[in-house]
Amino acid sequence: MQIMIECEYCGSMYDFSENHTCPNCAAVPDKKRVAAAKAAAKAEKQQHTYDSASATEKPPTGMFMTVIVKLIPVYIFLIIALTFVPEMAEKSVARKAIDNLQTIDEITYVDHSMNEEFLYDDKITLEIDDAFYAESEIVDALLPDGMELLVIHLKGSIDEKKYDSYDYNDYARVNPYITNGTICREKLGYSALNSIPEIYGTTTFALTNFYSFSHEKDGYWCFIVDKNDTDISLCIGDYTVKDYALNLEKVHKIGITIAKEES
Repeated sequence: MQIMIECEYCGSMYDFSENHTCPNCAAVPDKKRVAAAKAAAKAEKQQHTYDSASATEKPPTGMFMTVIVKLIPVYIFLIIALTFVPEMAEKSVARKAIDNLQTIDEITYVDHSMNEEFLYDDKITLEIDDAFYAESEIVDALLPDGMELLVIHLKGSIDEKKYDSYDYNDYARVNPYITNGTICREKLGYSALNSIPEIYGTTTFALTNFYSFSHEKDGYWCFIVDKNDTDISLCIGDYTVKDYALNLEKVHKIGITIAKEES
């Protein structure tokens, strides 16, 4: 059964039953969007089955017509239930997550250097091997005064022995950020990168890509930073999921050395 979803980031239509992430930009679909698409696909399948049966059978009369008329409200109820029950369940999960939010007194940072491999979530080996400011007239026109676009290249591989416990949903909510010790700025999203394709818009690195692509992956992250800022670190939170809530275990902090500008 096809479950067609329109990507909320790039607008691509794709079958969720074959691809759990957008094949064009690797974005992870919202759970509400997936639930609604599944409900619509199921309702369409039921309607198609009913239409096919009606076309091959003789027109119902008498008692049969009465039964069919009585079943119409049931079909309507099922369609409404399939549409709204997932949303109600999601809200229930969200309420439970709020009850289990974690508070911590002090964040545990684990320091790393560029070109140093480190283990993320005890499954994925990551390495940052390059960082530079993008030099582009298009990018300069989009950025605020006094800001630059920092491009960071990452490589990653997943431990095949632990692949069975890999769940891309655990990584969809991870937001890497850049800090200079005072200001933190999150990674630019897929839609922002696609607006400037000359800055590696088609090779964005994503922790969720190990689910549907390969056990090894590389790509780029982009951040807006202040010009002439020499003390920059990339931070990636390492979480565990417990009782529907993200629990921050530690933050991997990688000191970034900026290479010479490249076009």
